[in-house]
Parts: sequence; C-alpha cells; structure tokens
Amino acid sequence: MIPTLQTLSKICNVYGVSLSYFFSDPSRHTLAISRKEHFSPIRSYRETLKRIPLHHSPIGTSQCRASMLEFPENQILAASEPGKPLSCLVYVVEGSLQLNAGGIEELLNAGDCACIDTDMTVMWGSASPGRGRVLLVDAAGQ
Repeated sequence: MIPTLQTLSKICNVYGVSLSYFFSDPSRHTLAISRKEHFSPIRSYRETLKRIPLHHSPIGTSQCRASMLEFPENQILAASEPGKPLSCLVYVVEGSLQLNAGGIEELLNAGDCACIDTDMTVMWGSASPGRGRVLLVDAAGQ
C-alpha cells in the first residue's frame, strides 16, 4: 500500500519524525557483517603472530579495520617501525600483553585497553603462559 502525503504526515506525527525521514538519502551508512567461517588467519612476523581479520570490506570503503591477534608465548614482536605512525586501540581479551611504547613499558591484563597514537617504535607480546589474544582496531592501510 502506498500512503497519501496526508496519511504519511499523520504517521510522522505519531512517531515523531519529519517527512525527510522517508525521503532523504543517508549521507553515510555502512554495515559489514563477518561470519566466523569466513575468517582466514593472516600469518606474519615469521609465522609467530596470527592475525585474524574480524570483518571484510572492499578496499577504500572502511576507515578502520578490526583484527584478533594471537601472540605466541613469551615472544616480544615489533608492532611498528621507527618513524612510521601507529594509531590503534588494543583490548586484551585473554592472557597478558607486555607493551613497550616509546620506552614506556606496561603490562596489560585481560580486560585492559590501550589507545596508542605514536610515531615511536612499539613492541608487544604475550606476557603470560600460553598464547595471548588481543582485539586490535586500527586505521585501514596501516
């Protein structure tokens, strides 16, 4: 059924929205769903760090990306290169994360979170027995 403009106006009054709600195009809207069975680990750092992308979006359509990182036991790895900016959010899901950012050392435990925005070298790794798991959200292309 296609309502008349008068009926549509009454619907707008009931729900507290304007007519533009029905006739305007959103300026920006993205919804990306990733299913577990579509995840494929990306191996890097000489097969020691496992990176599992948590979403898939075509190149150039997303400004950020989310990944689950699995760190091997007792191994510290470079998260960034000297002089190359790193801007990310890190949330420790399981285990502990040893973080060295610009000479400042921190031990993050499960549930801890760090926002990193630096152009200094960042090193990180599992500081607990077994593998550590970290949720990483960073800018696409980093």
